[in-house]
Amino acid sequence: MSNETHENENRRPVPPQGHPKKNPNISNKEQMTALVFALLFGCLGVHRFYTGYKLIGFLQIITAGGCGIWTLIDIISLIFNKFKTADNKQLAHYNKLASRTIFWYGVVIVLLVVLQMAILGSQLQKFTMMPQY
Repeated sequence: MSNETHENENRRPVPPQGHPKKNPNISNKEQMTALVFALLFGCLGVHRFYTGYKLIGFLQIITAGGCGIWTLIDIISLIFNKFKTADNKQLAHYNKLASRTIFWYGVVIVLLVVLQMAILGSQLQKFTMMPQY
């Protein structure tokens, strides 16, 4: 047996970057899972419970996610990979492209909602104006 063949047999597969087994500063909690929890159940603090913040999760339930503002801040920090777990570790498997895509879809949806409200507001104003005598 040659030396090269022996080396290939003993090689282990290398875990992907951001994998908890490769880096002790990476949590076993996944970023995309936390982001989906924040998007769907943000006002209930489910993403906070998932990442180990039980007290903050409970406070988010009581305050409805800080009236949505706290949840919005959490979503933005999850999208830009600034959110850490309760034990101060990065979330695993950060997907920059997917996160930024979700961010830009959100921006477009907010802009469309604001535009729709502006259009409806101007149409309602026309109907509610009464002629002055």
